[in-house]
Amino acid sequence: MVLVLPDMVWYSSVQSDEVSLLIENHLLGGQRVQQMLYYRFHPQK
Repeated sequence: MVLVLPDMVWYSSVQSDEVSLLIENHLLGGQRVQQMLYYRFHPQK
């Protein structure tokens, strides 16, 4: 599990080779990585 603060965005099943994707898209780009969001806190619409 990865929690991004202060956004309160939870990611699940994050593998070490996917960390760069989270950094590039969420932390630097401001876009959530939809396929890795933890479904209990971020249900699909």
